[in-house]
Amino acid sequence: PMPFKYNTLYSEKETEFKFISKTRNQKALDFIKKGWSMREISKQLDMSTKTISKVKTTALKLGMIENT
Repeated sequence: PMPFKYNTLYSEKETEFKFISKTRNQKALDFIKKGWSMREISKQLDMSTKTISKVKTTALKLGMIENT
């Protein structure tokens, strides 16, 4: 039988606001606003492009940036 996982049922999902408020994500957002490419931001901040994409979509959703 599979071992019982404790945190799967009651794990707290991070809010979009909490995610976008993180320091590294704020830095990524600054670069996005300056018009940097995802690859450039990825290299500069040592962050995956997937995370940067999530920062961008979350910021769009929360109205922090305009869609370009």
